[in-house]
Amino acid sequence: MTVKLHRDHWCVQRNNLPGRPAFRVGRKTKDVERIARRVDEKLDDLEHHLRHGTDHLPAKLVAWVQDQDAAFRRWLANHGLVSPDLASAPAPLDEHIDAFEDWYGQRRKRNGRRFTQKQVDSVLRRVRHVIQGCGFRIVQDINKRRVQQFVGKLEQTVTGKTVRDYAKDMQRFTRWLVEDDRLANDPLAGLNAGGSSTGRRRAFDANELQWLFDVTRLQTNTRCGLDGPERAFVYRVTTELGLRNADIRKLTAGSFHLNQDQATVVIRADDEKSQRGAELPVRPELASMLREHLANKLPTAPAFGMAANFDHRAADMFRRDLAAARHAWLAAAADDADREQREGSYFLADVDEHGAVACFHSLRHSTASLLASRGVHPKQIQDLMRHSTVQLTMDRYTHLSLHDLAAASSSLPAFDEPDTKTHQATGTCDLVSMDVSTSSSPVQADAQTGAELASLQGVDEQGVTPVTKKPPVGLEPTTCGLQNRCSAN
Repeated sequence: MTVKLHRDHWCVQRNNLPGRPAFRVGRKTKDVERIARRVDEKLDDLEHHLRHGTDHLPAKLVAWVQDQDAAFRRWLANHGLVSPDLASAPAPLDEHIDAFEDWYGQRRKRNGRRFTQKQVDSVLRRVRHVIQGCGFRIVQDINKRRVQQFVGKLEQTVTGKTVRDYAKDMQRFTRWLVEDDRLANDPLAGLNAGGSSTGRRRAFDANELQWLFDVTRLQTNTRCGLDGPERAFVYRVTTELGLRNADIRKLTAGSFHLNQDQATVVIRADDEKSQRGAELPVRPELASMLREHLANKLPTAPAFGMAANFDHRAADMFRRDLAAARHAWLAAAADDADREQREGSYFLADVDEHGAVACFHSLRHSTASLLASRGVHPKQIQDLMRHSTVQLTMDRYTHLSLHDLAAASSSLPAFDEPDTKTHQATGTCDLVSMDVSTSSSPVQADAQTGAELASLQGVDEQGVTPVTKKPPVGLEPTTCGLQNRCSAN
C-alpha cells in the first residue's frame, strides 16, 4: 500500500486492487500516513468478510463505508467490496448521534464520576440544534463555515457562554467522528467558538422590576404560549423565589403547598440542576396570588402554560418585554429634557454600564442582589438560591449598585466630629470605664488613667506603697499575683 498525492487529494494505492481510491484529507494534513493505515485496515476488513462470505458487515464497518465520499463508495462497489445499496446510501446523522450518545454516556469526568443523563441530554440537544439549524443530513455536509454562521446568529439571543457551549459540544461530536473512524479529518478544526460577550448577566433593582411587571401585564400579545398577564406573573414568581427557567417550566400545581402556616414550593430532585431537590418559602402576598392562579388546575397540571420551547425562547421573550417596558418608561418622561436624560441611562437597558447582558436568568441575579442590598446574611442567600458555595452566590450573582455602595460607605464614622461614646478599658484590668472625651486634653486623660491604675496596684499619687495587712493563710495556695487578689505571700 502506498500513499500518493493526486491533484487536490491523497490517494491510497493498493497492489492487489486496480484503480486509486481517493481519500480526501487535505494537503496540509500532518497525519496522512496514519489515516492511510486506517483506510488500509478497513479495506482488509472488507476483503476478509468478502472471502469468508459474510452476509452482514459489522455496524461499525458499515458506518465507516457510509461516511466516505460518493466516489470512494462507488470504487468499493465496483470492486465487489460492498453492495451497491450500501455504496449509494450514506448513514443519516441521527444514527451517528445515537452512537455518540452511547459513547458519551460511558465517559467519565476528571473526578472519576460519569456524566449524568441530564448532562448528556444537554450536549445532545445542542448538537442537534446546530445540525438542524445548519441543515446537515449526513456527516459529509458538516462544514466550518455554516457552523460559524449559525453560532454568530446565536449571539443575538443567548449569552456568550451559551454560544461557546454550542460550539464546543459540536466540536466534541466531530472529534468523536474522527476518533471512531467515521470521518477522515475534523471538519470543525479551528472553529471560532464565538461568544464575544463576557457571559455576565445584569441585575435589576426593585423600580425596574416593577416597571417590567406592570407594562408586561398590560400587553395583549402571546409569547412562548403565555399572554401578557401570565408572563408578568411568571416574572414575579421567578424573581421572588429565585427560580431558573427550567425550574418554573417543570412546576405543577401540586408543587405548591399554600394552605399551611408557611406556604412553600417543592422542587423535585429530578427537576433541579443539582439533583438535590429543594423546598422554598413563599411570601403571604405571593401565596394569595398563587392560590387564585391555581384554583382551577389539577395537581398534576403545569402551573404555567408556557410552550415546550420555553427554555430556548425565554431569553428572547424576556428581552422583548424588557424593550417594551423601557419604551413605556421613556414615553412617561415629563418633558424633552427629562426624556433625553432617561435615554442616556441604563434603566431597563438590555446591557448595563459594565457590559452585563439581560436575559431571563437576570431575574435570578436580581433576587440575590436585592437580598444582599437589604443586609440578608450571605448564608441565607446561598440557601435560597440553592448554590453549592457562598462564593458563587457572592461573586457571580450579587450585583451592588452605586447607591448600595454609597449607603454602605455612609455607615463609616464622621472623623471630623469627636466620638462621644464611652469606651471600655482594655488589658488585664477591665474594671474601669473611662470617658476619654471628657478630659480637657490628652495629657490630663493620661494622668487620670495613670492614677487609677496606680490605685489598683496599691501605689498612692506620691509613688509610696502603703503598708497593707496580709490576709491570713487559708486553704488556697500561695500565688505570685497582686496583693489585693492573693491569699498569702
